[in-house]
This record gives sequence, C-alpha cells and structure tokens, in this order.
Amino acid sequence: MAKYIVRRLLLGVLTFFGITVIVFFMSYLAPGSPLDYLLADPTISAEELTRRAAQLGLDRPVYVQYFSWLGQLLQGNLGFSYRTYRSVTEMIGERLGNTLLLTFSSLFLAYLVAIPIGIHSARKPYSTSDFVSAAGALVVMALPGFFVGMFFIYLFSAKLGWLPMSGMYSSNASKSVLDLLSHLAMPAVCLAMQQIGNVMRQMRSSMLEVLSEDYIRTARSEGLSERRVVYTHALRNALTPMVTLFGSSLPFLVGGAVVTEQVFSWPGIGGLMVSSITTRDYPVIIGITVVVAVAVLVGNLLVDITYGILDPKVRYS
Repeated sequence: MAKYIVRRLLLGVLTFFGITVIVFFMSYLAPGSPLDYLLADPTISAEELTRRAAQLGLDRPVYVQYFSWLGQLLQGNLGFSYRTYRSVTEMIGERLGNTLLLTFSSLFLAYLVAIPIGIHSARKPYSTSDFVSAAGALVVMALPGFFVGMFFIYLFSAKLGWLPMSGMYSSNASKSVLDLLSHLAMPAVCLAMQQIGNVMRQMRSSMLEVLSEDYIRTARSEGLSERRVVYTHALRNALTPMVTLFGSSLPFLVGGAVVTEQVFSWPGIGGLMVSSITTRDYPVIIGITVVVAVAVLVGNLLVDITYGILDPKVRYS
C-alpha cells in the first residue's frame, strides 16, 4: 500500500504540473487581454497602457511568465488579481468554503435519496416501480441545472414565498444556521438532482450484481430474512463501486456548481471564476484551477485507498 501511495503521489505531481501548463498557456492564448478594460477609457494613453503591461509582467513572453508564476507557486503564492490587486489566495479562501458547503451538501442529498431507490429497484428488477425509478432518473439527469434553478426560484420564492431567492444569508437577519439552511436548500437540491440519476443507476447495477453471487444464495438457503441478506450481506459489497463514483463525480460537481452559483447568486468560487474569465483576470483563473486540480487529485487518491480498505479482494502492490 505504501509503495502504491508513493507512486500515485508522484503521478499526481506530474499530472498537476501538466494541468498548470495547459491552463496557463490556454488562458494567455485566448482572445483578449487583461488590459481590455482600460481601452474603454478614451483618455488612456499608449504610454499608460505600456506601463501597465510592464507592471503586470504582460510584456514578457508567455513561457517566461509561466516560470515566474511557477516560482511564486512553489513558495505558496498564487499571485495577485489584475482586477482588484488583492491576493488570489485570499480571494479564493473567502469563497472556497461556500462552494465546499454547497457541493458536499448536494452530494449528501443525492446519495441519501438515490441509494435507497437503487436498492429497491435491484430487489424488484423489471417491476413497475423499477421502470418508474429508471424513467425518473433519466428525466432528472436530462434537466439542465439552470432551468431547474430558475423553476425553483419561480415556484418556491416568487409564488409560494417559502425560501429566499438568492445569496447565502439574508441582509436583514443575523447569520444563523436556520437562515443559512433556508438559502442552501434550493441550490443544494438543484445540484443534487444532476447526480441522483447517475447514483441510482450505479447502485441498482451494483446491487443486482452482488445479489447474484453465490454467497448471497447461500445466505438465503440458510433461512435468513431477505432484509438481512440485502442490508447485512449484500449492501457493503454493493457500496464499494459507489466510492469510485464519488471520486469521479468531483470534477462534474465543480462544473455544475458554477452554473448553480450563478443562478442563485451563491458566493462561491464558481461566481468568482465567471467574473474572472469575463475580465481576463488570469491569476485568479489559474489559481482556481490549481485549487480544483489539487482537490480532485487528492480526492481520487483517497478514493483509491478507501476502495482497497472496503474491498478485501483489492490489493495494491
């Protein structure tokens, strides 16, 4: 196990640096410049533009800028925003916790709803309830996140007035847990709906495979109740593939969170990423990408280790 972890860490480091190269060069090769917002000022002079470019280091070749940025990164510095002149680390730190709260809340809801439905469908395959569950999963997966979010706002905020429309806290209330949960409800459910169908289908498939194993037939022949067979003997092995599904869903959750945060004005890194892209704020764009890449790589490593712990048949050499 130790050798495997070392190999994965080395591979993760190489992957991480590969991601930084791709994102850095793609950002700087995209049309536009961080100085575009200055061009909207008719009084700006060419000398001022040149001075600003030199001040930000934009007058140097791209590869020189990359190695300069990489040197700062190795010292734990993600640079400064071209737009606000604030530390990128500080800007991301202010919003990262909000995004993690949203994404993990949606994951909890998705697994809480989808796993029991998947188990029920596997226990009664090709029944009416199984077909209804499968159809419901396809419908939920096909609905665009922005459409679901706008529908939620129209129904629960504009019409019924049950939940706040946007933000993380009410401006006229104390920052209480109840106020936070009321603001979190709609974006978390909206983001969870994009995962429920996939989790339910995977759970059903995994449970069906486990229920056909010889040891399950042996447990049934010994007179054990169906409930005990399913929830005591089959469930643990059926949950093992769900760990892998959890790791693979992390990048898609971050992508979905960008849209959800925009719809509900949730103050996470998704909104920060969108505003940074529109203003060509390269240090913030690359900084967010670095944080997300590290989170995904570490998450996948932890998933692989957990998979080996849950499944005795898996051995890393």
